[in-house]
Amino acid sequence: MNPAEVQQVVAFHLTGRCVGSAVSPVERGMVPALMARRMPLASLRYDYPVVLCGGKAEEAVQSLSSAFENAASQVVGFERGRLEKQTLKLEVGVRLALAKLPGKSLGEVVEGCLALKTNAHLREVADALKPFLPLDGVLRECGPEAVLEIARHLHEAAQSAKARRFLSTLDRLEYRLSEILRSGDQGTSAAREPEKLRAAVGTGFAGAFDFKALSKVLEKGSHGRELPPERRARLEWIVATLRSQRFTACPKRAKDATNGASPYGFVYRSTHDALAAFRERLPRLIELAKAMAIAELEIEGEYREDWHGPVFENYGSHGLDRAVLSQFPDYLVLVNSKALEAESSTAILEALSAGLPMKIVVVTDDLLSETEEAPLHLGFGLKNRQLASAAMSLADVFVLQAGASEWVRLRDRIASGFASDAPALFSAFSGSSGTCGEVPPYLVAAAATESRVFPTFVYDPSRGGDWAARFSVEDNPQHEAEWPMHRLEYETKDLRACAESVSFTTADFIAMDSRFSGQVAKVDAALWPEALEGVPAALESSGAGLPARAPFVFLADGEGNLIKAAITAPLLAESKRCLAMWHSLQELGGVHNSHAERLLAIERLQWEEERKRLAELPPVGAETSAPELPGGPAAALDAETALAAPVVSAEPEAKPPSDDPYIETARCSTCNECTNLNNRMFAYNENKQAYIKDPTAGTFRQLVEAAESCQVGIIHPGKPKNPNEPGLEELLKRAEAFA
Repeated sequence: MNPAEVQQVVAFHLTGRCVGSAVSPVERGMVPALMARRMPLASLRYDYPVVLCGGKAEEAVQSLSSAFENAASQVVGFERGRLEKQTLKLEVGVRLALAKLPGKSLGEVVEGCLALKTNAHLREVADALKPFLPLDGVLRECGPEAVLEIARHLHEAAQSAKARRFLSTLDRLEYRLSEILRSGDQGTSAAREPEKLRAAVGTGFAGAFDFKALSKVLEKGSHGRELPPERRARLEWIVATLRSQRFTACPKRAKDATNGASPYGFVYRSTHDALAAFRERLPRLIELAKAMAIAELEIEGEYREDWHGPVFENYGSHGLDRAVLSQFPDYLVLVNSKALEAESSTAILEALSAGLPMKIVVVTDDLLSETEEAPLHLGFGLKNRQLASAAMSLADVFVLQAGASEWVRLRDRIASGFASDAPALFSAFSGSSGTCGEVPPYLVAAAATESRVFPTFVYDPSRGGDWAARFSVEDNPQHEAEWPMHRLEYETKDLRACAESVSFTTADFIAMDSRFSGQVAKVDAALWPEALEGVPAALESSGAGLPARAPFVFLADGEGNLIKAAITAPLLAESKRCLAMWHSLQELGGVHNSHAERLLAIERLQWEEERKRLAELPPVGAETSAPELPGGPAAALDAETALAAPVVSAEPEAKPPSDDPYIETARCSTCNECTNLNNRMFAYNENKQAYIKDPTAGTFRQLVEAAESCQVGIIHPGKPKNPNEPGLEELLKRAEAFA
């Protein structure tokens, strides 16, 4: 090993400049090594393309694989092995044919695939599958429009169920009110006219009655059952209002009820437009909600003009509660983050905080940004994160964040958000940045989830009253770990088989972006053992002086050749910042919660002390006899007094000189405070208890801060080793409490 070449690798990490022969720029087309085995993607089975059709949520959105599997499970009369083989062959053919037939239905793509293949067996299986396939469903590959169309289909599925309930309510109210009006009509003079009576009896018995005489008899016997004019007018107004509503399409109603106007639309590309439409329609919505509320009282016979009249006079003037709004359709807002400016973010939060019936989908195409002030920054991703965090702070808003690669798998979770009565925000990353070479959007989106750059989380206020019930990060890969770990198998140049456990980090995700190719550099294979360390190890040792090694990521070129590429300090810093954000999400989701771990450490310490105390007690039932003491009872009394006194060790535990820092290791509660501060100075022994590994690996300030943060007060900073360290006078005063 040449130390000078190792220094060249470390120099690239610190400066971003390739100097010397040890490092060289990476070629274009490099991808993370863990991703290389998944390319080309078209030959693999995964959640896309997605089939979009009508019906319930599970029918409206299906992966192509599940559509073929469901169809094959219903086919009879075929040998199962042959059926499965030909079905898989047809599915792969459809995936390949879709590239030439974008935007077509499944049926059209199947026919296009069969036209390219003259296999009679394949045609036979396809004909058997067709009755069970959603042939009218449109196929979409992973991307921004696929996410928006998935959202639209799941929204329509939820709104169809709501519309059926709403129309059923309207039909019931209209029928019951019409019955009241018909009943009231029976008490009017017009209802007792001879011709009205003849029509009521019918032609079968028309000759058996003298309707003029009957009319006179009924007129004399009438006791005024006619509806009061005020009530009749109120009931007729309610029926007219129910029939003329435009919030839900009703095939039964004639167009003249709405003066030929079409039902309202509820899908928008701008939050501003959706808010404007809601405000414009609000008077009609209040009128309809008021009519429905009065109708319920009239049907039950509980409406009292003197009491309810003043109440309904100002109905809705202070807004409508969620129970009322939940009966009406939700507004769907589909936004691409390219058009998401500060005003749009404000409008989104305004709509959500007001509890308006809105489901807002924000799709991000790019998570990274590059400016002069911040050459490497998760800018767009952070904007969406801030929007999602602000929405969750409103407490009663459904929030879901997931990459486009996860939307099919999380279909039921997303559908529950659209079906919820609460306002909802859905944040998605499409993977279509256009800066990752030949890597398809599906893999880019999946890599963003794996690398913790765009983690998946769900906040559902309907699940309970606390964060433990409402918030979940469990849909992330290996959600309890800092980074997902995968097994990477490869061959060396001398054809030796090797395997390593490799973390997939933020650095791996950014390294495949062509805009940041200068942040990684190829390292000579001979230097790998001495010059490189993994990103997780580098993050643990960062901040403790100049590094001896450079962090690296595994990359692969288009031919499958494996390299280790050193990364720059800004890329490592961005990985650290992303990991910190992931830690905060883990804590919210109940994973490695610092408060819980702190309490657990205290409980563990108390349990250990109690265990030691019990171990010193004599066994239950053991016979003990006191030795005879010279001096009689007085001596015995003195002995009892001596036994009751505190035990003082004849030889107290030796402590290091007062100038040296030390830890009372036996009392350590394993709270991680000191090791998180500086894991070169502080370390754990085999019992997972802290000791000072190297007092010169950090500053006196770190010793004092560690002592102050220690939960059980067992760290003693001693005296500073560096008399020139800044702020020593203040630090020495703070250290006196731990001498």
